[in-house]
Amino acid sequence: MKQMKWVVVFLSVFTSSWGIAGEKLSGFPRIIEGQLANGFSYTLVPMEGYQHRVDIRLSVDAGSLDQQANEPAVAHMVEHMVFRGSRQYPQGGASLLQSHGWQRARQYNAMTNYERTLFMMSPPDGSAGIPLAMKALSQMTGAASITDADLQSERRIIMEEWRGQLGVASRMNQQRVAALREGSRYPSRPPIGDEKSIQDTGAGALRQFYQRWYRPGNMRLLIIGDFDVQQARQLITDAFQGMPAAPVSARNYYEPVLANQLRVVRLQDSQSGNSQVSLVSRFSPGPDTTLTQRLVSQIALQVLTRQLQTSGPDVQATGSRIIVRKSAIGRDTQALGLFVDVTPGQHQQGLTRLLRERERFLRYGADPADIADERQAIREAAIAMAARPEQRDFSGWVRELSVRWEQKQPFTDSQQRGKAILSLTDSITDAQVNQQITDWLLAGDQLVQFGIPGRRTARLPDSQEVRRQMAEVATLALSPYRRPPAAVLPQLPAVTGAGSLNALKIYPEQQTRQWTLSNGDTLVWLKTPLAKDRVYLSATSPSGFLMQGLDRWQSQLAGQMIKQSGPAGWRTGDFGRWKKEHSVSLLITQQPDELLIDSVGTARDLENLLAINHQIQVNAGIDPQVRGESMMQLLRQQATREQSDNGDRELQIYRLRYGLPDTGAAADTGRLSRTENSEFLQQWRQTVRAPMTWYLVADDVPELVPLAARYLATIPRGKPRRLTRELPVSGYDDWVSETNAEPRATVNAWSFTSRRWSPEDAVRLNVAQNLATQALKSSLRDDALGVYRLRFSSTLNDRHQRIESALSFTTAPQRAGELWQRALQVFRQLPSQITPQQVEEQRRQFELAEQSRSGDIYSLQKRLILSYRHYHDPRYLSEVKGLAAAIQTDKVREMAELLVNQLNLKVFIGLPKPAAEEKGP
Repeated sequence: MKQMKWVVVFLSVFTSSWGIAGEKLSGFPRIIEGQLANGFSYTLVPMEGYQHRVDIRLSVDAGSLDQQANEPAVAHMVEHMVFRGSRQYPQGGASLLQSHGWQRARQYNAMTNYERTLFMMSPPDGSAGIPLAMKALSQMTGAASITDADLQSERRIIMEEWRGQLGVASRMNQQRVAALREGSRYPSRPPIGDEKSIQDTGAGALRQFYQRWYRPGNMRLLIIGDFDVQQARQLITDAFQGMPAAPVSARNYYEPVLANQLRVVRLQDSQSGNSQVSLVSRFSPGPDTTLTQRLVSQIALQVLTRQLQTSGPDVQATGSRIIVRKSAIGRDTQALGLFVDVTPGQHQQGLTRLLRERERFLRYGADPADIADERQAIREAAIAMAARPEQRDFSGWVRELSVRWEQKQPFTDSQQRGKAILSLTDSITDAQVNQQITDWLLAGDQLVQFGIPGRRTARLPDSQEVRRQMAEVATLALSPYRRPPAAVLPQLPAVTGAGSLNALKIYPEQQTRQWTLSNGDTLVWLKTPLAKDRVYLSATSPSGFLMQGLDRWQSQLAGQMIKQSGPAGWRTGDFGRWKKEHSVSLLITQQPDELLIDSVGTARDLENLLAINHQIQVNAGIDPQVRGESMMQLLRQQATREQSDNGDRELQIYRLRYGLPDTGAAADTGRLSRTENSEFLQQWRQTVRAPMTWYLVADDVPELVPLAARYLATIPRGKPRRLTRELPVSGYDDWVSETNAEPRATVNAWSFTSRRWSPEDAVRLNVAQNLATQALKSSLRDDALGVYRLRFSSTLNDRHQRIESALSFTTAPQRAGELWQRALQVFRQLPSQITPQQVEEQRRQFELAEQSRSGDIYSLQKRLILSYRHYHDPRYLSEVKGLAAAIQTDKVREMAELLVNQLNLKVFIGLPKPAAEEKGP
């Protein structure tokens, strides 16, 4: 579905269970397209050598936009019902698949959006499962029963799906859809529907929709993978040729009706921190745009973005750069938006800025040098595309081809596209680019959106006031856009001294070397060809924000600002340009009990990777623009927290779990805004005073020792300070709180049990967690029809030396207590109900996952860190190879008994607020 990039839409994610890291790459596959006599279309993409893996998708090209006004929610409800029963399989396609070992959401799933209903399958037995898939799909799409009795049961699941997606994101999404797609069916036909439509719609309405749109001429099938083409064709023919041909109604309602208008819209929700102003143009470029037109549009978008982002933001008034976004709001209708985040209360200043920059561009146009730069960037990308055949792994081809297939785009490889682009790029003129941007900015259908955070009051201008302001801005003396001078890439200050690397330990089995640095740090190098030409460097220390002497908010904010600012004295944008030039990424994360600095670079540029890590710790700076944006974000969060029920709920949960008020839950934005940069930098210096352990994963780095001596061993260190740990308190307690803004109950439970960490127990616990999740879904969803989705996690925390479990689900308010008791019953019965067959299947899945992880550099790095945190050496890298043998039925049952400890259990049930207390938008 074409959709606005800034609009969050209903989407189900289907993930194949077959993913294997490090699998072979293959070139652009053969595409075979066919059509049966009744109009049913299929696309086959055979790919040999992938161990019979297949991905199957069937699209019924009908979604919620195809509902009549008296049919709300039926498209999505039909998607559910076709799994329930059919002429050949009265118990339903879902039961058929499950009887052959298929798991919902793992090997089969479905989703409905505005324009289509998509059924997705990934057979657990690969191509051997294609016959079963064809049988199930043909019955679901051509012979579904859709009975009143089945609907009465499934309605409860659909209601819980609707209930589960309620919340601020959904409410804000609906507001944006209503604003951006005004004049179309989109606002009135959300795919999920509403409570009334789900409860009141009868099976007859669903059958009418099914008969009208589930027709072979309105269906398309895609099979990608390692399969026999002739056999697949025969299976498709046998399964779908019996569907009677029937005409599909023409549809002309996908486009918003545009008008010569300027609308002003308020976007606000009591739980949203959105504080933004946007100026949007809506227009129709036509259904048949050429490649030249698309290239002109691409250059125009990049040039407009570049000029608006380098126009010099007024940090005090708006706090951020102008962002340009363009996307489809219909099949042939598009929108261009200029967005700027603003400090709460500064919306008028934000609008003024947008209007001034719009007028500046209309008056002076784009800088020819910027157009030339973007044209050259496209040329270079096209040359690279044309120079080499397209290569992807299986999952990559599934992602690439399925998107093109869903959107009915042509299947062309990157070499062809590159050559076509090269033949056209130089013919694109500056005048074409300027005209395109002008057409966008002067489109007749205009929209101004004001995002107001929380329940703040704000007087907004009406459309006449905005038009007057536009006219006033048009009379102002505005200077032309000035292309910033060519940026001189900053150089890192020289580090002349050097420390030393001592006490070398070599672990040949794990290909690991370990040194103690002269400043007290530890350096661990894991040599692996998986790194190829890259270097992965992580540094950890116990300097969490709860360390003695640190201010929890100042220290966190300091790290966030420094990771965007770079070394002291660098100008805005310098750090980003430096990282891009040297192919370096750097991330700083501070948890309550740990500081983590992750960076990645190239092996040939190892010196710069180590040098920037040195500078970030000894010579950090804070960029004024970064500070302004960070403060603005905090102000938005505070505005939401002060007026939102979520803030009260979080405080209640903290007190329940930790036994005391969360005095650090909210930042004192007033105090933080008055904090000098020198104070933030002092917090950072204290944070990085504690000795660190450096984990380097790379293949061949011959200069590592002298470079580490210069850049890592010279970082000043001190003694680590005491760390205050915040851990949940023991005992049982349960709270019920009427804090939910939505008509639903939220059930959350947390439990812990003391247990020393071991790799064997950690794996067994993971298996027990998986089986518990299956049992919970079977009981609460399939049997009780009380939830749509739930989350259960249980981990053996090696820091806390205990099993930590968490369960959450949403349901109808009147069923919260009943379903929580049912969940407890599942946990009590689980140990005795675990079968050897289940454990064997989990062991097999673990071995498959290990194949994937064995080729994943990040998994290897995490395991190295875990090994040193627990053993102070790399032995875990070897132990993990034999962990599958530890998955034994009796041991898994033992872990299952420890998943929930009622002696250390906290339960929080959130219920809807009384109607009289609800307030605000």
